Amino acid sequence: MTELKPIVTEHVLAAELPEHLRPGLDATTRVRVTVEPEPDPKKLRPIMELFGAAKTGLDTTQKVVDHVRALRDEWD
Repeated sequence: MTELKPIVTEHVLAAELPEHLRPGLDATTRVRVTVEPEPDPKKLRPIMELFGAAKTGLDTTQKVVDHVRALRDEWD
């Protein structure tokens, strides 16, 4: 699936915008409109769901801690 890029339209008259998007703007003011899709919350994965997803063999907290300690001890 491709990621949609924002669409930017410059020099739009505020009068062309829906009324709820132009509070405080004079109708003759020119504006820049940027439209970008919001991320689908159903597609976002909690960080803990990603834990252990890499092919490292570090699939438990203890294995990760042991690995980090071993790396640290290499420098001693």
